[in-house]
Amino acid sequence: MIDIIFFAVIAILIFYKLNSHLGKVDEQERENIINRAKSSGNNFTNSCNATSNQPIQKIKPEEIKLVGQSSTEENAKNLLLVNLAEEEKNHLLEALKASNTEFNIFVEEIKSSFTKIVESFAKSDLKSLKELTSGLIFNNFEQAIILRQNSKKTLNSRIIAIDKVDIIKVSKKDDDLSVAIKFASRQINFIMDENNKVIDGAESQIINLIDNWAFAKNTKLNNSAWQLIATN
Repeated sequence: MIDIIFFAVIAILIFYKLNSHLGKVDEQERENIINRAKSSGNNFTNSCNATSNQPIQKIKPEEIKLVGQSSTEENAKNLLLVNLAEEEKNHLLEALKASNTEFNIFVEEIKSSFTKIVESFAKSDLKSLKELTSGLIFNNFEQAIILRQNSKKTLNSRIIAIDKVDIIKVSKKDDDLSVAIKFASRQINFIMDENNKVIDGAESQIINLIDNWAFAKNTKLNNSAWQLIATN
């Protein structure tokens, strides 16, 4: 994350052991995710091929040449998995199948978690952060929030768009599955002092950001949420 947000977070992408307490996906939020995923359809192709410093361009189905695929959604899935070893792909797809989760819904859940964590950190919403992050990451968020509050500063963060999601690594140990994700997003981030004067960033400035985050969940627990376990 940008320095404003993650100055207290350990900036190394490793897979920590998933905390034994897993947050639960809010049912209304899950329904919203499913509806967004179903209504978006072919939009996955666009998000997979946009870059953080270029406008999003519509990709025509005929421009995607993946042998043996019959749908744009399937093409999008393969584009997201293209850099993974076969074993890593199998770990992820088997876990999704076991939890009866479609791939596009998984991507929407990850994007939703990313947005909620960024915005919850800005709002000092420790309750939401605890549900969405593992113990170590939560402790770092909490300490950063305490430091910010003690200095009487306010962080404002807003995600304008998540332009690209890349799955860069999958790891499985026992029933715990970890997935490393690279996000390319456009955000507005600024800090105000106790007099509501902007002292860092700008209220109308949209910046392009790249974040490498790792999420994990216990594949044997029904309806368990993906928790953030590492950032870089």
